[in-house]
Amino acid sequence: MSRFLTTAKELLAAAEQAHRVGEPSSETITVLIGRSGAISMVMDSDWSLESLERDRGAREAYRISRRGERLIVEGRAGERACLLATGKPNGAARLLLPDVRRYEALTS
Repeated sequence: MSRFLTTAKELLAAAEQAHRVGEPSSETITVLIGRSGAISMVMDSDWSLESLERDRGAREAYRISRRGERLIVEGRAGERACLLATGKPNGAARLLLPDVRRYEALTS
């Protein structure tokens, strides 16, 4: 797995932990990683991720946002992009279990 995707997963995990413990947060946080590895954060920016990445000369850019109970991490690193999101707890079961009956009730 690339460092880019690993960083996105770690940011999502950190956002989930902060949400679980009730940390107050803004609706949107953008994390920029510069060419030298320096990290800067921008709160509630309405700029596109691509524009911030270019304007700040970032090597990688990640936007962490909250929509209801869902947390979303969008990432960009040059031509690469990713989107990670948490699902609703009952949504995970729907993804894992097929919507096909695997049993049949017999009556006598």
